[in-house]
Amino acid sequence: MRSEDDVLLTLASTASRWMPVELKEECRHLQPEDIAFLQTIVGHLPILADLSRADLLLYCQPSNDQAVVIAQGQPHSVPPIYGESLVGRGATQPEEPLLRRVFSHGRAERGSA
Repeated sequence: MRSEDDVLLTLASTASRWMPVELKEECRHLQPEDIAFLQTIVGHLPILADLSRADLLLYCQPSNDQAVVIAQGQPHSVPPIYGESLVGRGATQPEEPLLRRVFSHGRAERGSA
């Protein structure tokens, strides 16, 4: 069985817009199985971004009062909203209420930031 550090180092070296190694401390609560599942999702972000014609952001909640972008998918079929990588960025104030609901209910929420 691979350790969490091994999994994170592999992810950091194989995906350009995935959780950098320095973020592993912030999302330490993730188990290797969780990270492997997230890696599967991250692998599908580009096609999902194209199908939804939108930028997609995947967040981790390192503590109850913050959220950090750990992966980003950008569409190729339309111009992306964000020109730069947002991986490692904390949630902005308009995003916080929606993210709080998602993390507290443990399920997807409809709404805008």
